[in-house]
Amino acid sequence: MAEAIQNDGIKARILEYLKDGVSKKDSAVLSGISEATLYRWVEEDDSFKSQIEASILEYKHTLVKNLVANAEKDGRLALEILSRRYPNEWGVNAVNNDRTEALRKERIDVVRWYEKILQKEHERAIEGKVEEESSIS
Repeated sequence: MAEAIQNDGIKARILEYLKDGVSKKDSAVLSGISEATLYRWVEEDDSFKSQIEASILEYKHTLVKNLVANAEKDGRLALEILSRRYPNEWGVNAVNNDRTEALRKERIDVVRWYEKILQKEHERAIEGKVEEESSIS
């Protein structure tokens, strides 16, 4: 019984490490067991296997949320996400078809939109410096 309680604690630590993005192997070692023991537990316990998969998906979800939040600030990141998630439409080697020209125009529009945002930010930064200098003198 004590061993089961101890193993539950180890399993809980492994799940926390996985939620933080640590690999399965490293999660096992950091929790004090071998990688082989981890995989044996996974084979023996369907519930634990499901919890591991859920922990990994939770980490993936955290990454996606961070990417989306930062993509709003940086158009290049948005384009990178689009090219990886939808390579046939946004990737470097997009498939040539009837939509290729429309997609090219969409990419150009996104880049122009991003350039406008950068220009506005630059202008605001310059205005802030001018106001700051005039208040000093």
